[in-house]
Amino acid sequence: MPALVDRRTLLRGAGALAVAAAGTGGLAGCGSSDGRTTVRFAANKRETITYFQRVTEGFNRSQSRVTAELENNDNTRVIADFVRSSPVAVGINGFDITFGGYMRRGVLADQRDNPVLDTIRPDMVEFVQAYGTYQNQIGAVPYSIAGQGVLYNRDLFARAGVRVPTTWSEFLQVCRRLQSRGITPLLGTFADDWTLGQGMFNYSVVGMLDVAKFFRDLEAVGDDLSPASPQSFSSNFREPLVQIKQLLPFFNSNARTIAYDQGNREFAAGRAAMMFQGPWAYAGVLGANPQFKGGMFPLPMTDDPADTTATINLDQVVWTPASATGAERAGGLAVMDYLMRPEIVHRYNADNLAFSPDKAAPEQSSPLVSGLNPYVLSGRYSQGPELYIPTAIPARRYLQEYIYGGDVETFLGKLDRDWKRLAIRLSA
Repeated sequence: MPALVDRRTLLRGAGALAVAAAGTGGLAGCGSSDGRTTVRFAANKRETITYFQRVTEGFNRSQSRVTAELENNDNTRVIADFVRSSPVAVGINGFDITFGGYMRRGVLADQRDNPVLDTIRPDMVEFVQAYGTYQNQIGAVPYSIAGQGVLYNRDLFARAGVRVPTTWSEFLQVCRRLQSRGITPLLGTFADDWTLGQGMFNYSVVGMLDVAKFFRDLEAVGDDLSPASPQSFSSNFREPLVQIKQLLPFFNSNARTIAYDQGNREFAAGRAAMMFQGPWAYAGVLGANPQFKGGMFPLPMTDDPADTTATINLDQVVWTPASATGAERAGGLAVMDYLMRPEIVHRYNADNLAFSPDKAAPEQSSPLVSGLNPYVLSGRYSQGPELYIPTAIPARRYLQEYIYGGDVETFLGKLDRDWKRLAIRLSA
């Protein structure tokens, strides 16, 4: 999972980016002797470089005006390039609160007039604005949606004679049935606290609350926040977090001592029937057991199936810098347009067990994640609350303390206290 930054660091860094972007420094891109404009295209995930290298080569062959050169840039390099006034002409990045800082400071080009945006589902576009905007601009185009949920072992489900549950009561019944058959229901990797945040914390809250609305309301409360406020962690998160703790007896006995990688291997070996994870876990699972038969479903948190909501994150977005002009800007937009061709974006998401954000997106055909199709395609999904909480607030450590035996009032009270302190500092 990507590390998030605190808002003070974010705003300080993004402020520097805004100054740099407003300067007169040129972008890294130039003409060549054959009359083509050369532009830099950056992707930040190492595991996708091979795919995007093929895409880059295809783009360069498809026309005679622009040559794209691919590079692998992490967020640190992206920041450094902006500060040096030499951002790439087009980039594809993971989207989190860090990248949201670029949106808030207006260093990304506004895509509202880009025809490509007309092909994207409006509810997907809303996620781009989740961490704030600059003058209501849309500074990036959604490219890939990663669905998360309950990974399950189809063979163990069949052995126990259980089906995918659609309500909370059914989920508990499945856990009890598995346990009665000598099968550990849930595999936890609590030693890596991010897996608690990504799983139990996100899934439980998403299943009961409108997460985006909660954080909008929380921002409006500002430094008037208290645990007793109608819009506070204490007032809104208590029910899901008390409920999710009911699952602790169903986890593996060594959940506190094993980490993510070991957990994937144990899940692949059939040592538990279910695991709270995203599609990225399948790389480790299938690497350990290529014959593994898995599936995924969203965790139901109520006894009304209509309430069930899938947890997702905006895994990749495409952007161009606001400071680009002339041939550089045109070249970056040409690459973006090529990236958004259905055959390109759909293939990427199919290969990465993710979902395409466009209106013509097909269902995910892989049985590993196809259980999320009804939720993603109908818009019954939400980003988890952890993505909205800056790391200046050690929410994962607080959550781990709570899961290990702490009380819910203390956990949520700490979140309220830290959020208020941060709000006070940022308003000073």
